[in-house]
Amino acid sequence: MLIVGAGPAGLATSNLLSRYGVRHLLVEKHLGTAHTPRAHIVNQRTVEIFRHLGIEDRLLAVATPKEQMANNVWHTSLHQPRRP
Repeated sequence: MLIVGAGPAGLATSNLLSRYGVRHLLVEKHLGTAHTPRAHIVNQRTVEIFRHLGIEDRLLAVATPKEQMANNVWHTSLHQPRRP
């Protein structure tokens, strides 16, 4: 099995396959990690998967405290339509 990309999905897939003994190859075009954060908010299902992998505590240790995550604004566009 070939996994292309060592982002969150690729790394989690590789980790899970390894734990279940499935042979696979993970390839990534970048030589190292990104210089900027990639996951600002992690959803509940992702945390459940990390718990299954046994790394939830490591995630929570470096996470932004939940008190600082109370005020999020979601935008789907930078464009605001004109009103008639």
